Amino acid sequence: MSKKRPLKILLVQVANMNLGDQVLADNDEYLLKKALFPRRFDILRYSISSGDVGQVRYADAVVFAGGILKVTNEHFWEWIPAIIREADRWQVPVFLSAIGCERFYPDDPRSVELKEALNLPVVKGISCRDDIETLRRDYITDPGIRLTSVTDPAVWCRQTYRTALEEAGSDRRQDSGPVGLGVVREQLFADYGNPQMDGEGQLAFWEGVIRLLEDKGLPWVLFTNGDSLDEKMAETLLARIGHGEKLPAPADGAALVAMISGFRGVIAGRMHSNIVAYALGIPSVGFVWNRKLRFWSEKIGYPERFLEIDEMDPGTAVSVLTDAMKQPCGPGRKLKWPVKKALLSFSWRYVRKRNVEKEKLDYRKHLVAAALGGISMRYRNTNAPEAFQYSLSQGYSLFQTDLRLTSDGVLVCVNRWHKDTYKILGLPLTDPEKDYQPAVPADVFLSAKYYNRFSTCTFDSLAAMFGEQKKKDAGRTLRLIIGVGRPSETDLPIMLKMIGQAMSDNGIDRTDVMLRIERRKDLQAVKEAGSDIPLMYYIIPSGEEIGQGTVPEKCRKTVKWCKKEGIRYVCMNPDHYNAETAEIIKKEGLKVCLFSLVKTERIIDALKLGADLVASHYYTVEHLERLTY
Repeated sequence: MSKKRPLKILLVQVANMNLGDQVLADNDEYLLKKALFPRRFDILRYSISSGDVGQVRYADAVVFAGGILKVTNEHFWEWIPAIIREADRWQVPVFLSAIGCERFYPDDPRSVELKEALNLPVVKGISCRDDIETLRRDYITDPGIRLTSVTDPAVWCRQTYRTALEEAGSDRRQDSGPVGLGVVREQLFADYGNPQMDGEGQLAFWEGVIRLLEDKGLPWVLFTNGDSLDEKMAETLLARIGHGEKLPAPADGAALVAMISGFRGVIAGRMHSNIVAYALGIPSVGFVWNRKLRFWSEKIGYPERFLEIDEMDPGTAVSVLTDAMKQPCGPGRKLKWPVKKALLSFSWRYVRKRNVEKEKLDYRKHLVAAALGGISMRYRNTNAPEAFQYSLSQGYSLFQTDLRLTSDGVLVCVNRWHKDTYKILGLPLTDPEKDYQPAVPADVFLSAKYYNRFSTCTFDSLAAMFGEQKKKDAGRTLRLIIGVGRPSETDLPIMLKMIGQAMSDNGIDRTDVMLRIERRKDLQAVKEAGSDIPLMYYIIPSGEEIGQGTVPEKCRKTVKWCKKEGIRYVCMNPDHYNAETAEIIKKEGLKVCLFSLVKTERIIDALKLGADLVASHYYTVEHLERLTY
């Protein structure tokens, strides 16, 4: 093992569209950097829900940035033990930073599983942001595990996001800004045992708050922490009010913090909207839909600013806020230091270089950004310009995009016309009972945004970006795999003509592109269209396509057909790629691409087995290089 490599810390975060969790992780990373200095280190993010525990073997330490010890609503009872047990397998020290703790159920095997994992010897310390007494009494039996009571790491927001706050003009007078109203999804309160505050109840509450603020001459604005269901509720409220403004969904934690920095006060349902506000010295009013909010309110000394759900009255909320706006607030050293101290103690006591075997794989040569790539472990299947740019920045040179025709004949980049696609585009389903939905008109598609954040685009605009990047980065060989799905006999020739024209218009050579087809009959259409784009054939394990029999038999027949037709690349379901099918493909001199692998271990295993291309929309080229080299 080279002594020159940096320490590798796997920072486990909750990666979702509620950016409060990213804010927590960003602050933990900031504090980890302070704790590890002046040693050389590399902090890599890991999505707690990914199931990609194979990454743990390459780490020198695992740090959980938040999360909750609980068996309700989410799968922390499954995710946390899986990661800790993998760490125990490789003897990687573990620290849980500012973890939340809820009730222990001795007769529930999920609680028992959590408890057993937390007491494994690799767990060196736990800091708890709320119910440390339950943690100490019911979960931890090993007296060697150091337990610390802390506040949320986000109290460090002013330091963590210094640059973003300066760019946002955080020195502006907050008493001239609007009151930020942080709206949450319709069922949030009901999901946590408060059915009386349903969607209609929330709308009525916010209407009352807005009316009272306007009576007092206080400007207001709606915002969310980014969750798509929160966004939907905020849009419903804005439509009902008929005037006012909703701020765009923030793209990341820095954007959320910068947004909140411009408010004079906050009334919000999400915990981290309130924590960020407090960290920036902005008074806020929250709601106790979960015990963690009550613990938070008591730790900062303002329990009256957090209303129980049965106290959610517009007059009370506005009155509490206006009183709070007369008093300065914000975290002092007493609240901030314990969070940092706990990470500092773990880092210097337990974080050491381990003897880790390095992988010698050329990810830049083999890894393909599926659907133009995922964004920040959080967004995928977008085929968005932002995904293309992000993937370029993360080391990708190989890209895949999906093309479909809109209902009025425009060739656009979209995964498929499916209810999942409609969902991330925010489009209403034509038929909720069906998986596949009809194509939409181009103007509808191009005015929509993926996850309410990222742009849709035509193939013409993608080809222009690709061609421009090819000129700009002449030393980098860029390639694009185009998937056309299963178009009708009339649509495929139209699509091929459009693809060829866009390539010609933007200086894209046939050697820069590969066309993925899924049916044998599509080959004939390609030939009749006179297209000379190299082809990739999708081996689909279905009887009508490649005959009956076992997967190897089907693979052998299809590979022979591809070779006969001059098709050099095949792609297949990764579950069917093994030593036997790899040998069949290799024997015929063909190359194989696997769609889509999201776990590090499977990507590495596939490459070692001989896969030529592996498409992924989760962890990037840069991430894999940093992790395994």
